[in-house]
Amino acid sequence: MAAQTLLVDHQIGSAVIDGIRAARREVVIVSPYVQLWTNLDRELSNAKQRGLKLRLFYRTDSEKKLDKTRLTQLFNELIPVDLLHAKIYGFDDEYIVSSMNLYNFSQESSREIALRVTDTGQCEEIRRYVAEQLTPQRATPPSAADLIGQMDPAKMMLKLLELVGGHAESPSQQPIVAPQRGSIPASPSKKPSSAKRAEGFCIRCGDGLALNPEKPLCGGCYKEWAKFKNPQYEERQCHLCGKPNRTSVLKPLCYGCYKKVMA
Repeated sequence: MAAQTLLVDHQIGSAVIDGIRAARREVVIVSPYVQLWTNLDRELSNAKQRGLKLRLFYRTDSEKKLDKTRLTQLFNELIPVDLLHAKIYGFDDEYIVSSMNLYNFSQESSREIALRVTDTGQCEEIRRYVAEQLTPQRATPPSAADLIGQMDPAKMMLKLLELVGGHAESPSQQPIVAPQRGSIPASPSKKPSSAKRAEGFCIRCGDGLALNPEKPLCGGCYKEWAKFKNPQYEERQCHLCGKPNRTSVLKPLCYGCYKKVMA
């Protein structure tokens, strides 16, 4: 498929339904005004039953015209946005940027145009726009250490070390070395040259890096993240196990690893 595909008029509604049907992780709808039609309602319901995360961004002053009861049943999140005019439809790693509201009359009768975008870099920019510009942000988010039960950073590192073996970088960048059973602990001033390094994973690109939940991004991805510095921006991998999951700089561990740390 081309990186961009032009869609017009009735093709847009069909493409939105096809995107929902093919999605495996999430569906993001950004539309100031919303009026579902039968096929769309059915595909959203099927996506919800498949366990997808569905989010709807709508214009704040259109709320009285929404069928909130039905939308609440279909979507995991309903997010009002003041002065919203953008129309964006996202399905995993593909987006449709359009002139068309998700409105029955629009998809049947209006003259509309849209671009389907599949280029990885462009999709990332759209995803970032939704996360940075449309998603409400917490005013004073806690640190990564705060999220893990207000655990002291050094204790948190030792707990992670118990799970993976080796040594991890502490917040002060000094390595913590795991003593072997039956061995004599090394002097604090000496570092065993053969100590196993505890590997973590960059939560954006998945590359290996030193395990440190307070610094879960590799150098290259940190530079990208630092352009916006949103600690709640959704990333793609768990820092501890490296498996695909919804994480962030604020919450770098998946729920399974979080439970292990807290156990």
